[in-house]
Order: sequence, then C-alpha cells, then structure tokens
Amino acid sequence: MLFGTKFVYQINYNKKGEIPEMVVYEFYWRDEEGREHLIGILPERRKDPQRISKESIMNWGKLMASGNIDIDKIYFVKLEI
Repeated sequence: MLFGTKFVYQINYNKKGEIPEMVVYEFYWRDEEGREHLIGILPERRKDPQRISKESIMNWGKLMASGNIDIDKIYFVKLEI
C-alpha cells in the first residue's frame, strides 16, 4: 500500500513460519521531459499462472492512470521480493 511517500507492506507468513516469495509490479509513467513517475504498485495475487499476461497486468496500470497521462507511456517492472 502507498501512504504519502512511504511504502507499507503487510507480510503474511506461511504455515512453517517462513516469509513466502512475493511478486509485485511497479507501474511508472514517463513524461514529455523523460522523467519517470511512480503510479502505483500491484501485488500479484493470482494463483493460476495461465491468467497472468502482459495485457492483464497493463489493464490495472491503465486503470490507475489519470486522464492527463498518456497510456502509451506507462510501463511496469516486475519485482520478486
């Protein structure tokens, strides 16, 4: 979750008390001057990997973009934390 400029992560431990690996997507927008701006972070919660595609991930990024952002200049970075 994003609160102001600080990131807060909730960690759910598995039955063995270990921290499971987590996949998140960071969405960025590149403005006309080439600067990159963080739009949001999406944690991957789908269990079926066949449902995960670039298009399905980008659909969320498009939803997060406000009306003044060029959707063609949005991209994401996949992180495993």
